[in-house]
Amino acid sequence: MPAVADDTVKRYYYIYDSRETRTVVVDRTTGEEFLWEDDPRAPLLAHVVRKRSGRALRHFAVWCAQEVTPEGSGTGESNHPAHELTSATRRLLRVVRHRLNEGDGGASFGDVRRETSDVVVRAATIGLAQMDPEAARLLTVQACTHASPRRAALDAAHMAERYAEFVAFAERDAGGGTGDRPAPDAAARAMRRRQIDALLDGLLQDGE
Repeated sequence: MPAVADDTVKRYYYIYDSRETRTVVVDRTTGEEFLWEDDPRAPLLAHVVRKRSGRALRHFAVWCAQEVTPEGSGTGESNHPAHELTSATRRLLRVVRHRLNEGDGGASFGDVRRETSDVVVRAATIGLAQMDPEAARLLTVQACTHASPRRAALDAAHMAERYAEFVAFAERDAGGGTGDRPAPDAAARAMRRRQIDALLDGLLQDGE
């Protein structure tokens, strides 16, 4: 297994692609869209498809979303600055869970992507630049709705990693980044390791 790299948000630019309604990750060094050839998650995802199905990738994307949206997270206060982000996250997550567990019926992925497009664009273009954990959380969940299960899995994995990093930055800036709190780069690596472990565990399970 290749070593987990030390990639952090400072390595990337983020551009919102309105045609695909997704956030494109651009490598600051090359100016090209970030590719996954050297990332240990990419071959694992390909192996999951061979051994199981594309649906298993959708399950992994949702696992990533659940890692950044624990029960009770967010706020219900309408005057809270993160309320719009939180509301959109909850709406997206409800649709994703419904379609994954129950199939047809209710809002489609396309419908909910259009419904939340304005807040998603702001999260991608402003929130990520400000290293806002709520923006990364929203984009992790929104990634689950991509038509391609592989793209959903890759984008959700990346945004969940950014979420972990942004939370660590916020805790450090608030004076809570000492003791057993990980540094931002360590938090990102820890999230990536959990994702790799989840993919490996999934391969050991029978069925979907």
